[in-house]
Amino acid sequence: MKTSLSIYFMSLIFLSGCGGGFITPYVAETLASGNSFCTLEARSALTIFINNSTTDPEYFDGVVIEIQDGGFHRKFTVHRDPDFPSEDPRVQWIVTSVYDTLGLNHPISFHENYNSIGFSTLYERAGNYHVTISHPELGEVLSESVEVTKDECHVTTQEVEATL
Repeated sequence: MKTSLSIYFMSLIFLSGCGGGFITPYVAETLASGNSFCTLEARSALTIFINNSTTDPEYFDGVVIEIQDGGFHRKFTVHRDPDFPSEDPRVQWIVTSVYDTLGLNHPISFHENYNSIGFSTLYERAGNYHVTISHPELGEVLSESVEVTKDECHVTTQEVEATL
């Protein structure tokens, strides 16, 4: 007990001195016991990057991303959202999912020169995924299996990259 108390107070003093502010007894005890804390953030299982040899963002229109893990299936489509309130054409692109029951769209991040897009999905869902990416004119451009693992707190995000 004496050792636990001294570790507790040492942790409290150390963490308070590091700009962490006040630390609760629970936090100090957990740190002293060697246990870890999980953050409240949600991490994506997959981050999808799609590269294109042109600088025309229209080339991404209609790209379909399908992700399967056993009976689990998601299908995403890249398209322009003309109703999106922005004059910047880079932010008028979204990825929609036919399985998204909440009606949420996934924003796309464009990279320099409009030649690459990226988005993250399947938050905190581990699995053995089969990812297929296809283009309306080019057909299937990627078919890849990806394993996403999870530790005691979060999934380990895996990246999938395809070139059109």
